[in-house]
Amino acid sequence: MSVPRSFPTMVVSPDGSIYALGGYTTGFVPLSSAEVFRDGKWRALPPMRYPHAGAFSVTLEDGRVVVGGGSAEAFGIGQTLGVEMFDPVSETFDPLGIMPGRRALSSAVMLKDSTVVVSGNWYASDNIVLYTADGEFSIFKPVTEERSAPLLFPTEDGDVLVFGGTDTRGEYLSGWVDCLKGDSFKPELFEEYLPYVLRPASSNGYALGGGSYLFPVMRRSDGQIAIARVQGKEFSLLPTDEPISMALPDSAQIYWDRLLVDRARRKAYMTGLSEGHGCAVLVVDYDQALDGGEAKLSLLFAPEEDGPFPYESRSILLRPGQIALVGGRMEDNFHPVSSAFILHVDDFEDVPARNGFPWPWLLVSGFLAGLVLVLVVRRGKPAPAPAESPRVDLLSRIVALMEEGRLYLRKDLRLSDVAAELGTNATYVSACLNGQLGRSFSDFVASFRVEHAKRLLQEHPDMPLGQVADESGFLSERSFFRNFKLITGKTPSEWRLG
Repeated sequence: MSVPRSFPTMVVSPDGSIYALGGYTTGFVPLSSAEVFRDGKWRALPPMRYPHAGAFSVTLEDGRVVVGGGSAEAFGIGQTLGVEMFDPVSETFDPLGIMPGRRALSSAVMLKDSTVVVSGNWYASDNIVLYTADGEFSIFKPVTEERSAPLLFPTEDGDVLVFGGTDTRGEYLSGWVDCLKGDSFKPELFEEYLPYVLRPASSNGYALGGGSYLFPVMRRSDGQIAIARVQGKEFSLLPTDEPISMALPDSAQIYWDRLLVDRARRKAYMTGLSEGHGCAVLVVDYDQALDGGEAKLSLLFAPEEDGPFPYESRSILLRPGQIALVGGRMEDNFHPVSSAFILHVDDFEDVPARNGFPWPWLLVSGFLAGLVLVLVVRRGKPAPAPAESPRVDLLSRIVALMEEGRLYLRKDLRLSDVAAELGTNATYVSACLNGQLGRSFSDFVASFRVEHAKRLLQEHPDMPLGQVADESGFLSERSFFRNFKLITGKTPSEWRLG
């Protein structure tokens, strides 16, 4: 692209043109610029009326796109009111007015009567808003749980299911589903799993048709990713022939992103990144699972040296069997990239054996500067150990942040605070702790607080236990005693006595 971007709004027109609207650029600054990829090159468009980073978007029946909200300032701070209409034919942006409240990390969907439904927010209150044919925004109803980047799935009877994985501050939700028309409800599935949603996305990308959808979920206990299906208002796991791989053969962890349903091929794809190792694509052949069988899973992999592949690229289905990965970041939110790739997921064939294995090839087009690469893709075979990444492993970064920054001493410390310090996503941090340590975030933080308390008890034998608890970051003495006994097997008084 002509401008480094992370979190742009992505639009694909019927002629295959790819539009990147807004996002953040270098310095974590929101953008009002836009560009299009057509005829093998990127070209700048007239600027948008407002900056949009972390915005919602929805494509209308006539091909025009409603884009709204997003962060108000640099560093992902605040929310905005502005909404505009993008016309891919004239490549112009026209203002639509303002919403009845500031929004960022919202999602939107269009109903059959052309009403646009909007919900979700970030560090601000949430509700369900409607944009009707008369050009007016209005608050329709409150929500049971305030959410960031929720999923909005229209049903065949004209209702909309609204649900998500995290609240407006990045904390995990209990799993309630709000309805545009009916009462809210909590699916049994969400007792064990929560929706794995990283950023706003169109419901069309998840739709199987007939009011049925696929979307990724994460098991609360250990961070294992799975695929769920919604049919009407029934939520269930999609049966698969094997669990989704959370790591490469050399144990390098894969951080999965959003799911894309390819209705023409009857498959779904989920892209992922293994830090310093490369890009992975999970192929879900779901046909048999819809008829009582199991979905077949295949894993494709392109090594880092053939990228490099950034974090949090915006993935979008271009046409059957093709995925675009646009923008993202290499280290943190202050350093977005201008690279973009097209993954030709189904265009691979067996080639002569390498190290005794027949490797399939995947064609990947890099369209940053007209570069075209052919990348080896490893599927279900042990890959040679790659060169050590210059980037530090996420778990090591989390531990270093605790040990050196002593964030555990903050009584109000949240999962989203740690993610913000690391320039990553709260879901990634949680999945890392669950996957590599088998621990929840709260248990992980409590272990550091208990170690700090042990040092205070040893160095200051006369310090009151209430003061030890307070200076170790615990919200209360009760929490201090419970966690101390759970981790050490002794009460603080017993531990002090030796």
